[in-house]
This record gives sequence, C-alpha cells and structure tokens, in this order.
Amino acid sequence: MVLYSAVPFLIWAATRAGPIGVSTLNSLLALVSIVALVEGKGPFSADYSQHSVVSVQLFLAVTSVPVLFVAILIQQRREVENFLRESQANLNQHYERSQLLAHKLISSQEHERRRIARDLHDHLGQRLALLSVALDEASLALPAGMSTEHSVIRGLLERVDEIHDDVRTLSHQLHSSTLQYLGLVVALKGLCRETARQHHIVIDFQSNDTDGIPQEVSLCAFRVTQEALNNAVTHGQAGQIGVRLQRKEDLLRIYISDTGIGFDAGVSSDGLGLISMRERLRMLGGRLIVNSQRGKGTDITAEVPIKEAA
Repeated sequence: MVLYSAVPFLIWAATRAGPIGVSTLNSLLALVSIVALVEGKGPFSADYSQHSVVSVQLFLAVTSVPVLFVAILIQQRREVENFLRESQANLNQHYERSQLLAHKLISSQEHERRRIARDLHDHLGQRLALLSVALDEASLALPAGMSTEHSVIRGLLERVDEIHDDVRTLSHQLHSSTLQYLGLVVALKGLCRETARQHHIVIDFQSNDTDGIPQEVSLCAFRVTQEALNNAVTHGQAGQIGVRLQRKEDLLRIYISDTGIGFDAGVSSDGLGLISMRERLRMLGGRLIVNSQRGKGTDITAEVPIKEAA
C-alpha cells in the first residue's frame, strides 16, 4: 500500500497543476525514494532483497509516465476548450454585428423607399398631371376641323395617363400609404389586385381577423408577400397565385402558393429575394418555409410571432 500512496497525489497534480505539477511531484517522489533507499528505509531498503535500484527506477517509470501523459492530455484539452470558447465568443460577436448590419440595411432600404416614393408622387406625378392638363387645354384650343391634331393630342394624353398610372403603381410598391393608414389586409388586397392587373394573372387573396398587428409586423408581412409575388411572376412564370393571411393567437402566418414552373429548393440560389425575406422574418423572430419542385409550383409559408415583434 505504501507503493501506491503517491498515486492520488500524482492524479491531483495532473488535474490541477498540469504537466509542471506532475513533473515537480515526480522529482520529489524520486528524491524521497533515493534517500530512503540509501538510508535503508522504506519498501526499497536492503531488508527487502527483491528490491533494488532497478526496482526504484521501474516504480518511478510506472507511476510517473502514465500520469504525466494524462496531465499532457488534460492540458491540451483545456487549451482546446479555451480556443473553442474564444472562437465561439468571436463568432457570437460577428453574428451580432451581422444582425445589426442587416437591421440597419433594411431600415435604410425602407427609408430610401419612402423618399423615392414621395419624390415620384410629389414631383414626377404632379408634373405628369400638369402635362395632362396642358395637353387637354391645347386640344380644346384647336379648331374643330383639325382632326389630325386632335387625334395626336388624344394619343399623347393616353400615353401620359399610362405613364402616370405606372408612376403611381411604382410609388405604391416602394411605399404603401395604404398599409400605413388602412392596415395590412387592405394593403395586401390592393397589392394582389394591382399585381394581377399588371401581369394579367389570377391572384386569390383570403384573410381572417388580423386586427391589432404592430406596424413593423405589418410591414414585414407586406414586404414578404410583395417579394413572393414578384418571384412567382418573374421567375416562376405563375398564372395563378393564392395568398392566405391568418392570425392564430400570437402568430401571424402567410401562405403564398403558385402554379408556376417551380425550382429546386435544395439548391442554393444567388438571388436576394429569399435572403431578404428570411432576414426580415428573422429580425422579428419569425421563419420562412419554402417547398418547391421543378414543374410543380412553389409553396411559401412565413410566420411571425406578434408578441415578440411588438
């Protein structure tokens, strides 16, 4: 038992002090064993004929080398754990920075959308309206017999009205005043109606009671639906789209399904549409689920927790 009395101390040194502690304790143990052997004391003394200097060396090797190896492994594990903790901390820091940057980018995008929409409505829209009035006055000022000139002015008036409608549509797409003042349901109805008219497709919109939704959640849902409709028309070549808006307790859910050509959802895309949708939802604690197959259309589900966002 005396031979193994030093083992617990070696294990303690390996776990607490590492290789340096084990080496120090081994040196002390070797010194004590040698002194005891010289003085004829201890388990390696002359009274025990089976022991010798070789026995001392073997004892020290058997007790010190494995424990020293364990101490090195423990030290390496601690270094790896420290490195992983530092890497995780750096990763969390970069992730928080990326979240903040994404939030600032989306906020800046919305601010720029509002500015451009206001400029289109207040400046370009008014100029087109004045041009339409001027053309109308010019038409009235022409003599009745100048049918060719009247026809030309009517054609110009139609072109100006078409451009004015396009500018108004673009202004509403950039910033929906309907969403701001009349709510999400009315805004989405108008978006679906305008998209269907512009692209000559069928869009079926349905919703349940969605009162009391915070403005930021409404804006997120509107932008996600807007992007999904744009993708369905532009990339999916869909001729029919269904949009469902549902609120279940504290969760707002949007379904957008189309009958387009679909795509391989398992393959990463270089487009920014899905990335923008996911980022908007992630900022509010939501998620985006995309199911699509080539030739079988696309189903998109967006969920936003209202309490967390509010």
